[in-house]
Amino acid sequence: MAICMGRNNSPDHDLGDDLVDHLGDDLVDHLVDNLVDHLGDNLVDHLGDDLVDHLVDNLVDDLLDDLVDDLVDNLVDDLVDDLVDDRVDDLVDNLGDNLVDDLVDDLVDDRVDDLVDNLGDNLVDDLVLIRLLVLEEDPAGCGSPCPSDS
Repeated sequence: MAICMGRNNSPDHDLGDDLVDHLGDDLVDHLVDNLVDHLGDNLVDHLGDDLVDHLVDNLVDDLLDDLVDDLVDNLVDDLVDDLVDDRVDDLVDNLGDNLVDDLVDDLVDDRVDDLVDNLGDNLVDDLVLIRLLVLEEDPAGCGSPCPSDS
Protein backbone atom coordinates (compact mmCIF):
# COMPACT_ATOMS: atom_id res chain seq x y z
CA MET A 1 0.00 0.00 0.00
CA ALA A 2 2.87 2.35 0.69
CA ILE A 3 4.05 2.11 -2.93
CA CYS A 4 0.67 3.05 -4.35
CA MET A 5 0.32 6.03 -2.10
CA GLY A 6 3.78 7.41 -2.73
CA ARG A 7 6.46 8.52 -0.33
CA ASN A 8 4.26 10.69 1.79
CA ASN A 9 1.78 7.87 2.40
CA SER A 10 -1.09 10.20 1.49
CA PRO A 11 -3.82 9.43 -1.04
CA ASP A 12 -3.28 12.85 -2.75
CA HIS A 13 0.37 12.14 -3.54
CA ASP A 14 0.99 10.77 -7.05
CA LEU A 15 3.55 8.06 -7.71
CA GLY A 16 4.42 9.78 -11.03
CA ASP A 17 5.53 12.86 -9.13
CA ASP A 18 7.85 10.69 -7.06
CA LEU A 19 9.26 9.12 -10.22
CA VAL A 20 9.90 12.50 -11.82
CA ASP A 21 11.46 13.79 -8.63
CA HIS A 22 13.61 10.70 -8.29
CA LEU A 23 14.73 10.22 -11.89
CA GLY A 24 14.69 13.85 -12.95
CA ASP A 25 13.03 15.61 -15.83
CA ASP A 26 15.90 14.89 -18.23
CA LEU A 27 15.66 11.14 -17.82
CA VAL A 28 11.90 11.20 -18.36
CA ASP A 29 12.36 13.35 -21.46
CA HIS A 30 14.99 10.88 -22.70
CA LEU A 31 12.66 7.93 -22.11
CA VAL A 32 9.79 9.70 -23.92
CA ASP A 33 12.06 10.62 -26.84
CA ASN A 34 13.25 7.01 -27.13
CA LEU A 35 9.68 5.77 -27.02
CA VAL A 36 8.64 8.19 -29.76
CA ASP A 37 11.69 7.26 -31.86
CA HIS A 38 10.94 3.57 -31.37
CA LEU A 39 7.31 4.06 -32.33
CA GLY A 40 8.38 6.11 -35.33
CA ASP A 41 10.82 3.40 -36.44
CA ASN A 42 8.11 0.78 -36.06
CA LEU A 43 5.70 2.97 -38.02
CA VAL A 44 8.19 3.30 -40.87
CA ASP A 45 8.94 -0.43 -40.81
CA HIS A 46 5.24 -1.28 -40.68
CA LEU A 47 4.02 1.16 -43.32
CA GLY A 48 7.03 0.80 -45.52
CA ASP A 49 9.52 3.17 -46.98
CA ASP A 50 7.39 3.60 -50.10
CA LEU A 51 4.53 5.12 -48.17
CA VAL A 52 6.86 7.51 -46.38
CA ASP A 53 8.45 8.40 -49.73
CA HIS A 54 4.97 8.93 -51.15
CA LEU A 55 4.01 11.18 -48.25
CA VAL A 56 7.24 13.16 -48.61
CA ASP A 57 6.77 13.39 -52.39
CA ASN A 58 3.23 14.67 -51.90
CA LEU A 59 4.45 17.21 -49.38
CA VAL A 60 7.21 18.34 -51.75
CA ASP A 61 4.77 18.40 -54.67
CA ASP A 62 2.33 20.50 -52.66
CA LEU A 63 5.09 22.87 -51.62
CA LEU A 64 6.37 23.11 -55.20
CA ASP A 65 2.84 23.64 -56.52
CA ASP A 66 2.33 26.42 -53.99
CA LEU A 67 5.70 27.90 -54.92
CA VAL A 68 4.95 27.73 -58.65
CA ASP A 69 1.47 29.16 -58.09
CA ASP A 70 2.93 32.02 -56.09
CA LEU A 71 5.66 32.62 -58.68
CA VAL A 72 3.17 32.54 -61.55
CA ASP A 73 0.77 34.82 -59.68
CA ASN A 74 3.59 37.23 -58.93
CA LEU A 75 4.85 37.05 -62.50
CA VAL A 76 1.36 37.69 -63.88
CA ASP A 77 0.89 40.52 -61.39
CA ASP A 78 4.24 42.00 -62.43
CA LEU A 79 3.42 41.66 -66.13
CA VAL A 80 -0.01 43.23 -65.65
CA ASP A 81 1.50 46.01 -63.54
CA ASP A 82 4.14 46.64 -66.23
CA LEU A 83 1.52 46.58 -68.97
CA VAL A 84 -0.74 48.95 -67.06
CA ASP A 85 2.23 51.20 -66.26
CA ASP A 86 3.21 51.24 -69.94
CA ARG A 87 -0.37 51.95 -71.01
CA VAL A 88 -0.73 54.70 -68.43
CA ASP A 89 2.63 56.15 -69.49
CA ASP A 90 1.51 56.06 -73.13
CA LEU A 91 -1.81 57.62 -72.20
CA VAL A 92 -0.13 60.34 -70.18
CA ASP A 93 2.38 60.92 -72.97
CA ASN A 94 -0.40 61.15 -75.54
CA LEU A 95 -2.53 63.35 -73.33
CA GLY A 96 0.49 65.49 -72.59
CA ASP A 97 1.39 65.71 -76.27
CA ASN A 98 -2.18 66.51 -77.20
CA LEU A 99 -2.45 69.04 -74.43
CA VAL A 100 0.77 70.71 -75.53
CA ASP A 101 -0.40 70.61 -79.15
CA ASP A 102 -3.73 72.12 -78.14
CA LEU A 103 -2.04 74.82 -76.10
CA VAL A 104 0.37 75.63 -78.93
CA ASP A 105 -2.48 75.63 -81.45
CA ASP A 106 -4.52 77.92 -79.23
CA LEU A 107 -1.53 80.18 -78.68
CA VAL A 108 -0.75 80.29 -82.41
CA ASP A 109 -4.42 80.88 -83.23
CA ASP A 110 -4.54 83.71 -80.73
CA ARG A 111 -1.31 85.19 -82.09
CA VAL A 112 -2.52 84.87 -85.68
CA ASP A 113 -5.86 86.40 -84.73
CA ASP A 114 -4.06 89.24 -83.00
CA LEU A 115 -1.76 89.67 -85.97
CA VAL A 116 -4.65 89.69 -88.44
CA ASP A 117 -6.60 92.07 -86.23
CA ASN A 118 -3.62 94.39 -85.95
CA LEU A 119 -2.83 94.17 -89.65
CA GLY A 120 -6.46 94.73 -90.50
CA ASP A 121 -6.76 97.63 -88.11
CA ASN A 122 -3.56 99.15 -89.42
CA LEU A 123 -4.62 98.62 -93.00
CA VAL A 124 -7.98 100.25 -92.37
CA ASP A 125 -6.27 103.05 -90.50
CA ASP A 126 -3.85 103.53 -93.39
CA LEU A 127 -6.66 103.57 -95.95
CA VAL A 128 -8.66 106.08 -93.93
CA LEU A 129 -5.58 108.23 -93.48
CA ILE A 130 -4.82 108.11 -97.20
CA ARG A 131 -8.40 109.03 -98.01
CA LEU A 132 -8.28 111.95 -95.61
CA LEU A 133 -5.06 113.17 -97.16
CA VAL A 134 -6.52 112.90 -100.61
CA LEU A 135 -9.63 114.78 -99.56
CA GLU A 136 -7.51 117.45 -97.98
CA GLU A 137 -5.60 118.01 -101.19
CA ASP A 138 -8.57 117.51 -103.46
CA PRO A 139 -11.76 118.28 -101.48
CA ALA A 140 -14.02 117.86 -104.49
CA GLY A 141 -12.45 114.54 -105.26
CA CYS A 142 -12.08 115.33 -108.96
CA GLY A 143 -8.44 114.64 -109.19
CA SER A 144 -5.69 116.99 -110.03
CA PRO A 145 -6.25 119.54 -111.58
CA CYS A 146 -9.94 119.84 -111.06
CA PRO A 147 -11.80 120.84 -114.29
CA SER A 148 -14.08 123.26 -112.48
CA ASP A 149 -11.09 125.23 -111.20
CA SER A 150 -9.86 126.12 -114.62
